[in-house]
Amino acid sequence: IFFRPFSMGSVLSCPARATPINYQGAEGDKKGTPSYSSMTMQYLVQQHSVAMGFFLDSMEWYIYPYLVPQISEALFGGNVTLAWLMWAVSYAVGPIGNVLFGSIADAYGRKTSFVASSVVLVFGTLGQGLTPRVPYLGAVWMLAFRSLQGLGY
Repeated sequence: IFFRPFSMGSVLSCPARATPINYQGAEGDKKGTPSYSSMTMQYLVQQHSVAMGFFLDSMEWYIYPYLVPQISEALFGGNVTLAWLMWAVSYAVGPIGNVLFGSIADAYGRKTSFVASSVVLVFGTLGQGLTPRVPYLGAVWMLAFRSLQGLGY
């Protein structure tokens, strides 16, 4: 098995313990060990917010390149190179966000940092969707919100 789901509490408490701390055991289960499917389901339930964050991030990866011709026509007068450079801006700003949200994670915890970075990522994406089709203003608007989205990476 390449993937073995686990709960974070069991990993932090005892690396040798593979069963979740609060596992009650299935009815008729003599050993009290969970099945692979029940452990996988428990893992997915516990990690749904992380999965949603990764889903939003992956959607941005696939939607922006698909819309580059329309974005270049609307904001950059058909210059596709500027549209691709705008896509790269968020990845150039990403390391600054890593330092920022890493220090937030050290001070306030991983969950707080993840939620804060997800909120910044969503606001950056929302701002890009609301970009006006005005010359120069639209490009500056897009640059600002691509940078904000990059901080959330």
